[in-house]
Amino acid sequence: MSLMGMMRTTRKTMAKVVELPPEVVQQALGRAAHEVNRAYCAAQGDDSQMPWEVAPEWLRVSVLKGVRGVLCGNTPEQGHESWLREKYETGWKHGLVKDVEKKEHPNMVHYSLLPPIERKKDALFVATVLTLGAALGYVKQAQFVESAMPLAVGLLG
Repeated sequence: MSLMGMMRTTRKTMAKVVELPPEVVQQALGRAAHEVNRAYCAAQGDDSQMPWEVAPEWLRVSVLKGVRGVLCGNTPEQGHESWLREKYETGWKHGLVKDVEKKEHPNMVHYSLLPPIERKKDALFVATVLTLGAALGYVKQAQFVESAMPLAVGLLG
C-alpha cells in the first residue's frame, strides 16, 4: 500500500472513540511528551529526568505550556524559544550544567546554537504531542500530516 493509501486508511480510523475534556487530553499529551523526552535522555546516558508522577509542579506546568504551544502550531524552534522566554521570566540563566537550585541550564541559548541532540529533543516533543493528539482525535489530520510526519522523518536522518 502506498504512503497516501496508508494515510487515507489511518484518517478513517482516527475518529474519536470517547470525547475527552481538553484538560484531560493535554495532561495525557504532556505526560507522553515528558516520558518520551525522559526515555531519549536515558538512552543518551542522562538519567536525571524524573517520571511524570514525581516531577515538580513547575516542570509539569512548563511541559503543559509546551503542549499548548504545539497545539497552536509551534515548531520545535518556536517551542524552544517559548521555553527559553519562560525560563528567563522565572529567573533562570545559562550555565554549563543544569542546576535546578541555581536555576542554570546549558540549553539557555538560541535554538540555532543547540547541539543536534538537543534539537532532536524539541522535535520529539512536537512529534509526540501531534501523534498522540491525532490518535486521540484532538489534532486535525492535516496538522498531523503537515507537521508530525516530516519531523519523524527528519529524526531518522
